[in-house]
Amino acid sequence: MTQFIATLLAIFIVIPFLSYLLVFTSVKFISGNHKRAVKSAIDSTTFFLFVCIQFMIAEIWGGAFIWFFYIFILIVAILASLYHWRKKEEIQYGQLFKGVWRIHFFVFFVMYITFMVYGMTSSVIGAMS
Repeated sequence: MTQFIATLLAIFIVIPFLSYLLVFTSVKFISGNHKRAVKSAIDSTTFFLFVCIQFMIAEIWGGAFIWFFYIFILIVAILASLYHWRKKEEIQYGQLFKGVWRIHFFVFFVMYITFMVYGMTSSVIGAMS
């Protein structure tokens, strides 16, 4: 059973959008609410994208650049906090955390696609030369 769970987590880390599909279809089937299913799927997939991008950075450039990734995450969180504070004048931490988490989904999705294309392109060019 432990091996099955480890394999399932590894698959979700390598291909994070399988977790999106699994959570989306499960929540949609159980609740029947499309909007809730999308939000739940985005929230769960963000974690797998986060881990996947760390592995992609380590594989493409080596582990030395992962700290840039963490600094970027902190900068996005700080900017979102400032925006939330300016707009609401009082920080509502639940809303702020959900907003930052979903912003990170979008950013991680773009990074995932970018790194995937870059990694495949550099592998093909490296194999041809």
